[in-house]
Amino acid sequence: MAADLPGSPAPDLPARFAERARDYRATVHRTRIDELPELLAGLLATASGVVVPAGTPPQWTAALGPPRLPGNALTVADLDAPGLAVLTGCAVGRRRDRAP
Repeated sequence: MAADLPGSPAPDLPARFAERARDYRATVHRTRIDELPELLAGLLATASGVVVPAGTPPQWTAALGPPRLPGNALTVADLDAPGLAVLTGCAVGRRRDRAP
């Protein structure tokens, strides 16, 4: 990509990630960290359970209702249960001390 060449403008990493995630039929929600617990609670309200991977920051899941299931203790059959959601996430930060 031209944006990856030296001297070219910095790529919009969140937009690039969203574009590539759509290739896998994933939905990307852009939000601020302080809005994340409520966003997740709304998106996962109808799930029969939510698999939460080890290491997930607890503040991300603070507004989720039970059951929250540990991701490291489930079988393939467990993960195939109807209505079960698996939480995944990533964060893209930008340095604000650099000139654009």
